[in-house]
Amino acid sequence: MTKTPQQQQQQIDDLFILTRSVFVDLPLAGIQWQCGVGKKEVVTGTAWKGYDAGVRLATAAMDNLYRFPLTAGVLSRAAPVLLRWQRINNAATGAVFTGLWQIVGLSTTAETRALREAIARLAADIRFQ
Repeated sequence: MTKTPQQQQQQIDDLFILTRSVFVDLPLAGIQWQCGVGKKEVVTGTAWKGYDAGVRLATAAMDNLYRFPLTAGVLSRAAPVLLRWQRINNAATGAVFTGLWQIVGLSTTAETRALREAIARLAADIRFQ
């Protein structure tokens, strides 16, 4: 769970790169590009550099979070509850939309499928005649 000095230094460097990119380099490159002094490629490169540093920081943060024992405990307790809520939500949604379809007069999937089969049979009968 402890980080090596290289990992710590990389995270500090990434934080510095991200901060400098967002607050200094990117605005400066954008102003230069708008004034016709700089190039669009410089703005794009600066934005990607900041983005890459931000992604590395976010990845390291998520890795650290998942290595923390409390996270495993919370997720192991939360998963069954979330799955129960998902089943309840699916059941409620099915009940609401079934009632809504009947009220509005929309056809259900089964009715649409039966209609398609009937049309296909009629088309086959017509071709046969």
